[in-house]
Amino acid sequence: MWVFLVFAGAPFLVGLFPVTAAIPTISAIHSKFFDSNGNQFFIKGVIYQPGGSASLTDPLINTAQCALDAALMSDLGVNTISVYYAGSGDDHTGCMSAFEDAGIYVMVGLASPLTGINRTSPAWTTSQLSSFSAVMDNFASFDNTLGFFVGNEVVNDMTVSDVAPYVKAAALDLKSYRDSKGYRQIPVGYSGAAYRKWIYIIPRSNTIPLYFEAIIDTKKFF
Repeated sequence: MWVFLVFAGAPFLVGLFPVTAAIPTISAIHSKFFDSNGNQFFIKGVIYQPGGSASLTDPLINTAQCALDAALMSDLGVNTISVYYAGSGDDHTGCMSAFEDAGIYVMVGLASPLTGINRTSPAWTTSQLSSFSAVMDNFASFDNTLGFFVGNEVVNDMTVSDVAPYVKAAALDLKSYRDSKGYRQIPVGYSGAAYRKWIYIIPRSNTIPLYFEAIIDTKKFF
């Protein structure tokens, strides 16, 4: 972006210098995303997690690597990355800035392989809430933080549907924590699995999404 100054109605070039405009923030209204300019936002994203969902590698601490990857992703039209794990005690400023400069938003997983909700032995504890909250604290100030996940495909088939109330409780608690800290309305949600057998049990239904949809306020992100 270049700045031109105008005096007395006539354009007068006093200097050319780059200006970095803040990236619009994103909010969720029901099942849709909108930016702070009022435009609907459509995700064109990739998973950005070396080692996959079970990895304890934080991909947002190597600024040089992030800058390289952000430039390549931008060339491909990517506007969002999803990160399964990020350390609450690490400095993510460099990587978040690199992705912001490339016009790329970040979905941040609040859980780790060590703190996530266990589908076979579900629980939602104050220790987990503290861990999830610390990650939120780390990323809440970045304008290109698109949203937070409290879980990723935890309910992945009908045999573990009993874990759903724990995931829902986590989302409710993290929304409450976000509001208590005065953070902007960053979407908080859950990354669900597309389990095809549900379609055959109740045709054309979305039973799990409908269950998660009842999350207190009108902003729902799943």
